[in-house]
Amino acid sequence: MKWLEHQWVTVVFLILALFIHFSQLGALSIYILDEAKNATAGFEMWQSSDWILPTFNGYPRYDKPPLHYYFFGLAYQFFGVTPFAARFFPALMGWLTVCLVYFTVDRHFGRLAALTSGVILLASVHWVIQFHLAVPDPFLIFFLTASLLFFVRHWEGNQENKSYLRWMALTLGLAVLSKGPVALALIAGTILLFFLFQKKGFWKRFKSVLDPMAIVIFLAVALPWYFLIAWKTDGVWVQEFFFKHNLSRFSAPMEGHGGGFYLTLLYVLLGMMPGSLVIVSSFRSLVVYSSVPDLVKISLIFSFLTICFFMISGTKLPNYTAPSYPFLAIVIGWLLRDGKEWERVKWPGLVGVIFLCVLPFGIYFGLKANMEYAESAYVGLYFFTGSLIGIGSVFFWFKERWVLHWVVLCLGFVSVSLMFLYLAFPVLDRKNPVISSGVEQFRELDFYHFKEFNPSFAFTLQKEIKELGSKHVGQVSEGIVILRKRNLDEFKELGYSYELIFEGRDLFESPTTVLLRIRKPDQNSKQRLEVVPNPVE
Repeated sequence: MKWLEHQWVTVVFLILALFIHFSQLGALSIYILDEAKNATAGFEMWQSSDWILPTFNGYPRYDKPPLHYYFFGLAYQFFGVTPFAARFFPALMGWLTVCLVYFTVDRHFGRLAALTSGVILLASVHWVIQFHLAVPDPFLIFFLTASLLFFVRHWEGNQENKSYLRWMALTLGLAVLSKGPVALALIAGTILLFFLFQKKGFWKRFKSVLDPMAIVIFLAVALPWYFLIAWKTDGVWVQEFFFKHNLSRFSAPMEGHGGGFYLTLLYVLLGMMPGSLVIVSSFRSLVVYSSVPDLVKISLIFSFLTICFFMISGTKLPNYTAPSYPFLAIVIGWLLRDGKEWERVKWPGLVGVIFLCVLPFGIYFGLKANMEYAESAYVGLYFFTGSLIGIGSVFFWFKERWVLHWVVLCLGFVSVSLMFLYLAFPVLDRKNPVISSGVEQFRELDFYHFKEFNPSFAFTLQKEIKELGSKHVGQVSEGIVILRKRNLDEFKELGYSYELIFEGRDLFESPTTVLLRIRKPDQNSKQRLEVVPNPVE
């Protein structure tokens, strides 16, 4: 494969990766609930120039540290407050992570292995979607990947030179500012386990990474904001974040995101297809730990630790284990590092083809069974593109030309991502209440919420949606009220005259959003209702 030696191979691959990560970045609305909250919080921080306390709709937001809000604010400054701006840096983080993996594997195992690892990431539909969302996970994934790969450079080079340790400290500090102490736990746990599995010299190696300057750099990056937020909120933010959004999430399911330990394995298996199938089929080769290179050992430990950590976590979400994807891709690159190893894809490739053929039917009948989306079930037909490409790869399967079979199969999975971004999701996106309600035509009016409301309205309107409850009766003369249908009867008791202007179910969520245009309330109304203090569902 002499063509692999040409530099244009790297250039073409990186351009393809850039295209995939930035495809349709601004064409789809900010609608998924977590994305809407994060993108809006970044807007509020940028608008107020308060770079310490994150807020959503004026309420303190305790969920995550602020690093992604800083990046969002920077993008808003350059591109305006748009979906493209909110997703610009997450997409860039994804592309940079692919670059890190590609060049690391190229240096260790050669160009074929590097292309294999890179294509594995691009073929993961979950990977592509993850880096199309304005959430903190893309930043965590990039900085965790960079941290561990800096450690690898330190370990394999002159260990007396601490420069790579200090770069690791910098990126690890940024990872802690991305999503909290879980970043430190995963990196430190990986390094300690790697040292423990060495035949001897644990304490010597352990002491060697405790570089005073690296520790200072990490503390200088990671800690100041936590001290500032503790001071500004009298410790409330720190208490909420560490106890509720870390310990409580780990110990018990939150927001209905629970499940058995097997759910985490299922997320990884489906999320990283078709690459995950190679890991499963090559399990015996990976069990012989002592025979693999150090980069692969470290990648295996990090992936194993990350998956196990979230297997025992009470709260389970697909994005939790996504930091393992770059390192699983490195392992796959090593497994398929030369032509002799490529027969490993024989059965994983066939399973991948079957998955691509079944997927359109699953999407079609899944949407057809849901009354809200039945008329859009035809979007499942778009995914037959992936099926046809997958079937085309079978030709090379019978010829036992495993590299070509795998490349074509991965292109089939890439096409699934592109069909989703360019054709399928735009159809479904038009059904979300923010778009279908035509809310922007009322932008000049005051907006209010009664109890919970869909957070994507806050990003679209780019204005505060004021609280409306019993204590405000008589103070509001006219405006638009956003509420859940289940709270409509309680709202009626406030005595407002109103006109129903929209009712529609939230996209892929159970609540139904209602928009009302209100008039001054009936002064004879004596009802007084309690209002939820932090009205974001």
